[in-house]
Amino acid sequence: MVTEEQYQKFLKDNKLDPKLVEGIKQFIGYTNEDIMLSTPRQHKSWKAQYKLNEWFIVADIVESHHCGARNRVGDRYVLQSATSLVPEESTVRFMCTAAITPIAYYGSILYERLAEGLDPRDFSANEYAWCTDTDIGRGGYGRILMKISMQHASEFKSLKDQSYWTKMKKK
Repeated sequence: MVTEEQYQKFLKDNKLDPKLVEGIKQFIGYTNEDIMLSTPRQHKSWKAQYKLNEWFIVADIVESHHCGARNRVGDRYVLQSATSLVPEESTVRFMCTAAITPIAYYGSILYERLAEGLDPRDFSANEYAWCTDTDIGRGGYGRILMKISMQHASEFKSLKDQSYWTKMKKK
């Protein structure tokens, strides 16, 4: 069992904002003991949490070949905070796990860019991703190609400010 004194020392030694860590504990359900298992690498990403919430991963469909989910050129998938699909901003008719899976990879890129204080729009990884279906000629059904970009919340006029981390920052 970790004492409050040990926990506070851990926060101070690791230069962690107690308000931020309390928000992480509430959001994810961590205990003081869980927090004390965390590493400096995790702390770096935690410090980017407020900024992370302001960014979206947008996957615009630029090619579509017999897509079983009927995703078409011009449709898009939108994820907030690197991991959360935003259905009201996405324009696809059906959410397809074969499309979402490769988009998730870009969440790590977004986290990394923000944690390093860099512009997430200027990432060096390939900006295109195929869904994981293999198309009819290789045993699958169809396939889509998506162009991936990082976009700031200011670019989304319809999205209401209801995110957990933005609320935490304002308190």
